[in-house]
Amino acid sequence: MKCFNNGRKQSVVLSSALATIMLSSLLLPSMMSHFAIAQVTEKDVGDIKQLLQTVKCNSAIRPAVNLTRCDLANTFLENSNLSSSRLNNANLTGADLAGSDLFDARLVNANLAGADLSYADLTNATLAKAILTNANLTGAITDGADFTGATKTGCIGCPP
Repeated sequence: MKCFNNGRKQSVVLSSALATIMLSSLLLPSMMSHFAIAQVTEKDVGDIKQLLQTVKCNSAIRPAVNLTRCDLANTFLENSNLSSSRLNNANLTGADLAGSDLFDARLVNANLAGADLSYADLTNATLAKAILTNANLTGAITDGADFTGATKTGCIGCPP
C-alpha cells in the first residue's frame, strides 16, 4: 500500500489477504466501504493503521512493497515477507517484525526504536541512519546489512 505524503491523497492497494480479513468481519461493515474505493481520506489511513495495530497481518504484506514514510508504529508484522521492500523514513517504533524476511529491504532513516527484529533476515538490508534505540535484533541475520550512521543505543544484538 502507499501512504500519505504531505497530506495528499494517494491510491491505496490492499492485498487479497487484507481483503479476506475485511470480509471475515474483523472490520466493522461501515469501515469496509472505505476500502472499496481507490482514493482514501486521512481518516481511512488512520483506520488502516488501527487495523495493522490490532490484527496480526503478516500475510497481508507482500514482498517489494513501498511503505516509504508510512506510520506503522506498534504494528504486528511478525514473520512477514518484506524482502526488497522500501521502508525509508517509515515509523516502525515498537513494531513486531520478529522472524520477518527483510532481505535486501531499504530502511534508510527508518525509526525502529523499540522494535522487535529478533530472528529477522536482514541480509543485504540497508539500515543507514536508522534509529535502532532499544530494538531487539537477537538472532537476526545481518550478513551484508548496512548500518552506516544508525543509532544503536540500547540495541540488543545489533552488530558493532
